[in-house]
Formats: sequence, structure tokens, C-alpha cells
Amino acid sequence: MGVLARGRALSARGRLAVFALTAVVASTVCVPAAADLLIPQNGKTLVNQGLIDLACTDLSVNGELNTGTGTVRKVFNITVGPTGLVSGNGVISYSGTLTNNGTIQPGVTLVVSTDCGLQPQHPIPTLSNWMLVVLAGLLFGLAIGVLLLGLWRKTHGSRSHDHRTSAH
Repeated sequence: MGVLARGRALSARGRLAVFALTAVVASTVCVPAAADLLIPQNGKTLVNQGLIDLACTDLSVNGELNTGTGTVRKVFNITVGPTGLVSGNGVISYSGTLTNNGTIQPGVTLVVSTDCGLQPQHPIPTLSNWMLVVLAGLLFGLAIGVLLLGLWRKTHGSRSHDHRTSAH
């Protein structure tokens, strides 16, 4: 049995339309995730020979970040708290501000870059312009469909339910 609409099951075409609309709306809300890297007190992160790309978000170190010989790039702001330690011989590339209230060992190379521009990137789920056009078209089509269905039921549905009998 399909989804009920006013006591009647939706046809296969109706279920397909609901599924398609749901898929379009769901696909417009899903965006790539980006998040700050937070290393809590007593926490440890080892980059070793690897690469961490923070996509222009913030790095906050209250535990230990051991860069090894690796790279942490596209960092916006760096904050090293009083219990924070940044160690190793790696590279950290940042575009914002450096706030150091802990320890950054001399082997760590800090590079100020322009990779992130002037603002950190904290993505807010939004719809792209073309998805807004698609969604508006779908909603407009849905509204027209509901209007036409109501008109059809008004003109055709009333005849099928006319149970008057003639009294001769």
C-alpha cells in the first residue's frame, strides 16, 4: 500500500514524484563538511609524514600536535592554549592569526599564506543558484498539479458521486 493522501493510496506515479522531490531536496542540503581541528588537553595528534588540510578552518591545540615531518595546511587561525604543545619538524600553513599561550617548538615551520583569504570558511548549508531554480520549478509544477487536480475533481468528481434519483 502506498502513502495515504486523504484516505487514498498514492499511485505508483505519485509515489515516484514524492520520492523524486525528496531526493532533490535532500541533495541540496548535503554539503561537504569542514570543521575546526580541536586537540583537547591530554589529547595527541600525530601528522608524521602525512598531510592535514583544514579547508580554511581553525586549529586549536590544548594537548599535543606532533607534526613529525608532515604538513598541516589551509589553517585559518591557530590557537595554542596554555597546556598546548606543537612539536616536530613539519610545516603549518595559516592565513589568519596566531595566538600562542603554550609551546611551539623551534623545529616547527609556521608559514603565513594567502590560501584562505581574509575570512575563515565555516560552511553554512545553502542552495546553489541552479538548485534554487530547480527547486522553484518543482514547487511551481507541484502547485500547478495540485490546482489542476482540484479543478478536475471539482468538475469530474461531482458527477461520479451524484446519487440523486428521479421521483416520477
